[in-house]
Amino acid sequence: MKSKRLRIFTFVSLSIFLGTLLSGVVLITASNLIHSKQHNQIQLVEQFTYSNLGDNAKLLSKQLRGAVELEFLTITDDSGNVLYRYIQPEYNPPLITPILKSLSIYTEPASLITSNEELHIEFHSTYDEFLRLFTHLLYFMFFAPGFILAFNILIKGNNSTKNLPPQEELAKDNKLDKLTGLPSGPEFIGHFESLIKDNKSAQTGHFLLIRATQLQHLNFNLGYPAGDRYIQLIGMAISTQLTKDDDLEAFKLNGFDFGLILPNYSAEQSEQLMLQITEQFKGSFLEENVSSELNTAILFYDETTDATTLVAQANAQVQTGQQKLLL
Repeated sequence: MKSKRLRIFTFVSLSIFLGTLLSGVVLITASNLIHSKQHNQIQLVEQFTYSNLGDNAKLLSKQLRGAVELEFLTITDDSGNVLYRYIQPEYNPPLITPILKSLSIYTEPASLITSNEELHIEFHSTYDEFLRLFTHLLYFMFFAPGFILAFNILIKGNNSTKNLPPQEELAKDNKLDKLTGLPSGPEFIGHFESLIKDNKSAQTGHFLLIRATQLQHLNFNLGYPAGDRYIQLIGMAISTQLTKDDDLEAFKLNGFDFGLILPNYSAEQSEQLMLQITEQFKGSFLEENVSSELNTAILFYDETTDATTLVAQANAQVQTGQQKLLL
C-alpha cells in the first residue's frame, strides 16, 4: 500500500514539476515577446509625434488608435489638462495576462512628450489576441507531462502484461538450466523413475555421465564468462545428438556434470555416442593451454536400478578415471 502511494505521489509531483517548468518557459517567452512588441510600438508612437507638427491632439489620437491596439491612451497639455482619453471597455483578459502581472513581467505603461513639449502622451498597448495563443500553450505545457507520463506508464503496463509468460511457462523455465536449456538435476530423478516404471520398452539401457573437468580452472584463471562458455559448448554438443534421436534424454545434473539416459542402447552404441559428443566439443573449444578432454562414465541400468545410486556410481567411476589420469 505504501509503495503504491509513493508511486502515485512521485507521479503527481513529477508531473507538477515538469508542468511548472514548461509553463515557466512559456511565460518567459511571452513576456519577452510582448516587451519587444511594446518597444516597437513606442518607436511607432514617437514617429507619429514627430510628424504631428501642430501638436494636434485630436489628429494624433486618431493616428495612434488606428495604428496601435490600445488598452488606454491619455493626451494632456503641458499644464496637465486632459485633451483626449481612451480606456478599453471592460473585457475578460486571457489567463496568462494576470499571471504575467502577478510575476511582474508584464509591460508597464509608456510616457512620451512631443518635440515642443506641448503634449504629454501616456499609453499602454493591449496584447489580448496575441496572448490568447500563449494561454492555450500554457495549458498544454502544464498538463502535457502528466498525460505523457500516464500514457507511458499505461503502455509499459500493457507490454508487461503481454510479455508476462503464463505460470506454466514460468514453472517450466525454472526447471531448465539457464546456460544450456537442459532440464536440471532434480528433474532427472523423477524422469528416470517414471521412465522405468511406465515405459517397459525403455526399462534397460545405459546412462552416460559427462563431467566438465576444466570448469573450475577456467573460472579461477580466465573468469566466469569463460567457464560459462565452456559449459554452453558441452551443452551444444549434447543437444546436437538429442536432435538425432528423440528417445535420448539429457540433463544438467549440477555445476559440473551432464547426464544422458540412453534407452535400449548397447554398450557399443553408448560408447559411440559419447565419442561423437566429445569430438564435437573438442572441435568447438578453442581455448589455448586448456585441455579439451572430458571425463565420462557409462553405466548399464535396468528396471531395478535406483536413480540416486546410478548417479553415485557414475560419479565414483569418473573420479577414479580422474585419479588415474593424475597418476
